[in-house]
Amino acid sequence: MKKFSEFKTQAISKLSNCKKILNEAKDHISVNDYLEKIDRTIEDLKEEKLKVVFFGGFSDGKTTILSALLNRTDLKISPAPTTDKIEEYKFEDFIVIDTPGLFSEQEEHDEKTKHYISEADLIIFTTDAVNPLKESQHPTIKWLLKDLGKLNQTIFVINKLDETGIDIENREDFDKMCSTKKEVVVSTLNNILEEERDDYLTVCLIADPWGMGIKHWLNNREEYERLSNIKQLEEIIDSVIKSRKYDLIQEKVNSVLQDIILNTQDNLSELIEVFQERLADLEIKKKELESELNGINSQLVKASNRIKNRLDSLRRDLISSVASASNIDELKQFIQTEIGNPKEAEALKSQIEQIYNEELEDFHNYLFNVQKILEEIALAYEEIDDLILNVAQKLSSTSPALKGLLTNTSETLIKSTIFKTRKIFSIPIKFKPWGANKLATNISTIARIGGVILDVAVAAGKIYSDIKFNNKKEELKNNINSLFGELIKNTNPEVLKEIFPVVAEYEKEGKIVLKQYEETKENLEKLKKLNNVLTKCKAN
Repeated sequence: MKKFSEFKTQAISKLSNCKKILNEAKDHISVNDYLEKIDRTIEDLKEEKLKVVFFGGFSDGKTTILSALLNRTDLKISPAPTTDKIEEYKFEDFIVIDTPGLFSEQEEHDEKTKHYISEADLIIFTTDAVNPLKESQHPTIKWLLKDLGKLNQTIFVINKLDETGIDIENREDFDKMCSTKKEVVVSTLNNILEEERDDYLTVCLIADPWGMGIKHWLNNREEYERLSNIKQLEEIIDSVIKSRKYDLIQEKVNSVLQDIILNTQDNLSELIEVFQERLADLEIKKKELESELNGINSQLVKASNRIKNRLDSLRRDLISSVASASNIDELKQFIQTEIGNPKEAEALKSQIEQIYNEELEDFHNYLFNVQKILEEIALAYEEIDDLILNVAQKLSSTSPALKGLLTNTSETLIKSTIFKTRKIFSIPIKFKPWGANKLATNISTIARIGGVILDVAVAAGKIYSDIKFNNKKEELKNNINSLFGELIKNTNPEVLKEIFPVVAEYEKEGKIVLKQYEETKENLEKLKKLNNVLTKCKAN
């Protein structure tokens, strides 16, 4: 029986050690649910009691036997011999039930008695070696073994073998007398049960050699074990309670460790393996994305330089056309062809817009590639999400640590941003350069000058003086130079970004993706740490 306490202590210690290991990791991973489960199991184990029912006469040595089994001298059971009710005594991990009245002629097997005995983990039936299993005990024995089916949990202790006249220190005498008394007990039990069997649990004992008292013998334990045969009783008790208690306790411990370690670890290993594969794929995409994002500014610089060159070329062509006009008709033709309607200047605006659109087409395609990479990364995270959900379903509620460890907030943010960006990107690019209002004013100035020239030409006809004509040409050239000067000056990467609002979205999104990549790596390390912690618990 003492071994029961030791076994229970070992089981609690095993869980406590696992708890200690988990506590060391709780700053890095979520293990609170595991810790709570271990605490609950430890409390359950602490409440686990071994219920022992004693049958036997008042003087059959029940208290002495129990004291020897528990290695305690302060036990007091055995109520007065006239008591006909069962009595319950609690000692640490044990509940001892004494049943002195069950051998009385007026015995009634009431529900309370049946309840106690039906829940018993161990029944110790003590009997006097001189006259084992008195006839008055037969009805109770039959009721106990046959009606209640307690045969496999009942140990018949043939006590006081020293009162049969043997030499206590002669083991041969002990064994010979013990064999004789066991035969008597087996024969009696077969008669009572009307069966022929020899598998009854029986043991011979001298609970108090020479009547020196249990206190003396517990202080001389080695000699006591040699003379009393108490070790054999302990071994039989262990074999009886193993299936009812040891296995149950072990099952509780294994259940917790199974949930925390084995089931979780198998799926965790799968998740780690998949995570590593996906992370390797993401590493490639991450490098592509970093390269493309870093290239945005250089692409804008190139586009900006091409636009400036073409704007300057257009400026020079316009100036040259104005300068080469030798009369009002030629100038009129230039204005109609190159500038357009004096009010709208649609021809000039169209040429400028064409330059921007043609030179930004490559950049548009470049951004499309960035979008493609971002979408591939979003799909990769979607796969990771699905894998996590799949593993979580396998783990069910037994792996709460994964819930706190693997959040999908950043992945959701990435996907929502990409869908928002895709919406922006799907809108056709329309020319809207920096200072659009100012550009409109400058073009209107050119158109107004052209209109004045045309008005004057119509009014004055051939009389329009060369001086005034040349002055108007210079004014027109100055306005053209001013317009293109402003356009060239303000055609730079920052301005071009305003034509492509998606660039700002990509840059913002890129930061999120790169940050999430680092978080994913951290999550993988957390998974590995959790796996290592569980391995330590398993090895504990």
